[in-house]
Amino acid sequence: MPYYMSVDGGGTKLNVILFNDKFELLSFGRGQGVNLNFDSWENVTGNIRNSIEECLSGYKGISIEKLYVSMAGPGKLFDEILGSMAEVNEVYYLSEAEMSALAGIQKSKGYMALAGTGSGVCYISGNYQRHKGGWGSLLGDQGSGASIGRDALEAIIKAYENWGPKTLLYDLLMEAWQLKHLWEIIPKVYRSKSYQSLIASVAPLVSKAAHQGDSISIRILEKAGMDMADQMIALLREAGLHGDIFLAGGAWKGSRIMFDAFSRRVHSEYPQANICIPVFEPVMGGVVKLCMGESDSLDEEKIVLLSSNFSRFLYKADWLKEG
Repeated sequence: MPYYMSVDGGGTKLNVILFNDKFELLSFGRGQGVNLNFDSWENVTGNIRNSIEECLSGYKGISIEKLYVSMAGPGKLFDEILGSMAEVNEVYYLSEAEMSALAGIQKSKGYMALAGTGSGVCYISGNYQRHKGGWGSLLGDQGSGASIGRDALEAIIKAYENWGPKTLLYDLLMEAWQLKHLWEIIPKVYRSKSYQSLIASVAPLVSKAAHQGDSISIRILEKAGMDMADQMIALLREAGLHGDIFLAGGAWKGSRIMFDAFSRRVHSEYPQANICIPVFEPVMGGVVKLCMGESDSLDEEKIVLLSSNFSRFLYKADWLKEG
């Protein structure tokens, strides 16, 4: 039986899929972040090894025909560690935009609006790519999970010190981080091995508070959507509009507020723009690429097949269920 593997790694997680030539899911491994800008070589190496071992449980020593890797980290290190546990015949390194386009809209051309732990926008058309963003949370990453979390922490501190409005975020953070006093966030953040991931973990609390009507949280999410839209509009002014705009990253999943703000801003300048919700999570990019073959897109029959066989990797967000 021919084996294939698709890998997607970012600032907070690493996903690994093992599948066969019938496009059936065989195994799955998951690890923590692999971005060396925000974590140590030792931790990243351990995260890669753990995810591979989980995915290859019961499959060690197999021969993998094709490996598809997209990582905001050391992709070749992944290949080396995997090679110590299995034979790898061919390796394809895919950019984050290519992986996300294949998984999201099953095409090799489009405009990615990435809001995960970090953020950025990209136009991809075959081998051509044009980017904006991706400067990291200290210099940019506006609209990202880290940016949302940072804005939330700032709002909590302002409310605590009585120079900002009260917000539900204070109680949510105290409970989520099990704090007895707000000052405890100082050592928790500054001594964290991966401060960016920790700060980004506050983003879901913003969505929760916004759902309960917290005005501060609503404004934070609207700002995130607008920031993403401004980056996309700048990209469209340079590259023109030649395809679909698609979302990527977990920051979009928390609340429709961010998506609506993004859509309104983009449509105010490009009313004809088609903004798509992704079909699959990015790790499915390798699966889609193999399934596409030499084609530039995937037909509906194959999308249905992959949606059935890889249902756990469909892009899911609570607000999508709400319509």
